[in-house]
Amino acid sequence: KWKVFLDTFQKIRAEKYDVAIDFQGLIKSSFFTSLTGANYKVGFAEADLRESYAKYFYNATPHQSFEGNHIIHKNLSLLSIFNIYNGEPCSPNIFFSEEDEISVKEELRKRDIGMFYLIHPYAGWKTKQWGLKNYAGVVKKFYKETGIRALISWAPNEYARAQRFALLCKEAAILSFPTTIGKLTALIQQSLMVVGGDSGPLHIADSLQKPIIALYGPTKPYRTGPINPNAVVVYHQLDCSGCRKRNCPHHHINCMKSITINEVSDTLFHVYKKIIAEQH
Repeated sequence: KWKVFLDTFQKIRAEKYDVAIDFQGLIKSSFFTSLTGANYKVGFAEADLRESYAKYFYNATPHQSFEGNHIIHKNLSLLSIFNIYNGEPCSPNIFFSEEDEISVKEELRKRDIGMFYLIHPYAGWKTKQWGLKNYAGVVKKFYKETGIRALISWAPNEYARAQRFALLCKEAAILSFPTTIGKLTALIQQSLMVVGGDSGPLHIADSLQKPIIALYGPTKPYRTGPINPNAVVVYHQLDCSGCRKRNCPHHHINCMKSITINEVSDTLFHVYKKIIAEQH
């Protein structure tokens, strides 16, 4: 391990970077930022650090705290040191290739998939999970009313859960074909809207300005939620909401359990009707 560390250290130093930026605010990340030997070792102001001792490894920090801002704007604040960012709200852009778009359209054509919306019913943290049965209840209710099926996205490590979810949804949803990040982005672009929790596909949809129904609990929408005007967040402000814990300290996950199937269904119908109205 030490040999790997030394080899990596030497390779980084050999690049002679001008600037190294630490977006984590941890002692470990700031230490490696310092090891780069860059002229500017940039990190957050002390009030914004996750571990305060990280400040000793930086030589350039913003003059003000951005902790109350969305995480995108907080991260961009590090560029204010170089007069690149002035604190104005902005949205990220994400792109996909023409090849990915053609491939996705062909896959949809082969499967005879016309109008659809994308659903991603899982997330990395246990506390972000709403439950496959809950999502299935929403999907089946929407299909009964509109005849529009959900397309279930999945990563390789989520395939087994995606299969279980497809069985729960019956004819109201179908499994997506395997995708890369580029193809997933192109697939989201083709969808009517996206439904899910705080997860990667949701944030890709946000960057594409797609209509979104986002379910939040342990993370705070104002900090990590979608920022495009077509997004609707379902979030209950409980005393413990927004704890940012992977496992619930109270062992109940009420921030997610308090969200009802009817509540999400009503939101889905509202967003759908708005899309249809705008198309006409």
